Amino acid sequence: MARSKAGYQQLTVYLEKAIHQAFKKMSVDQEFNMSDWVAERVEKAVIEAGFYEPYSKPINDYANLAEVVRERRRVLERKSRISREVLQLMAAGERPTEVDLLRLGMALELKHEELESLVERSFPDEQKTQKA
Repeated sequence: MARSKAGYQQLTVYLEKAIHQAFKKMSVDQEFNMSDWVAERVEKAVIEAGFYEPYSKPINDYANLAEVVRERRRVLERKSRISREVLQLMAAGERPTEVDLLRLGMALELKHEELESLVERSFPDEQKTQKA
């Protein structure tokens, strides 16, 4: 099945002619789309290397911040500049600093509203105290 262009970035790959011809024959013989085949293998490689973590659910489906940190820890360790010790505390339910919250939001590419909602779900008693 061919992937639509929406939500994808094009990648151009140059192969030797003989390799390209053999790959094309293989795709016909084994009945697969060449582009999908390459995309699946690149995705698998970056997942295995820890550079990409597919998310099984949207951020608003997580119960709290600790759950997000536990499930997306590899990405946070690589992209957030939050120390492992602080991530461990966050995974245990401790409230992060505002700076670490911003780092988390940027690393996970969260919208402001998503991050705010996550904090409210994670620390409801603090929200009530601040509003009073």
